[in-house]
Amino acid sequence: MLAFVRGVRQGPVLEDSARSDLHPTGQPLTHTGMLIACIMYSAVISVVAGFVCASVKKESPMKTVWVFALIQLAVGIFVEYTYWDLMPAWYHIVFLVLIVPATVWGGSQKKDDSVATA
Repeated sequence: MLAFVRGVRQGPVLEDSARSDLHPTGQPLTHTGMLIACIMYSAVISVVAGFVCASVKKESPMKTVWVFALIQLAVGIFVEYTYWDLMPAWYHIVFLVLIVPATVWGGSQKKDDSVATA
């Protein structure tokens, strides 16, 4: 998501030209609809990441999910600080506030495989 928003060159030329039509590279992003879409995308990815993290770790998966969520938050703070001038403050705050709850909720959705089903 961050690569898309900030115009980092990844992918084919056609994809780059489509991005430049939506938002010029290196320019501030202030379109509310696009910012909300980015936040929703980020929240969904965080939920999936939490679920996958809990699925990989069999013993005390929620402890691992919490550690992963805090690592995501630390990286997110650094990235949002780096690009603070390119988006409104509300975007950065909402983005950072949602990282941990979305990741932890995703991890909590993983059913315990150790429970026997009859």
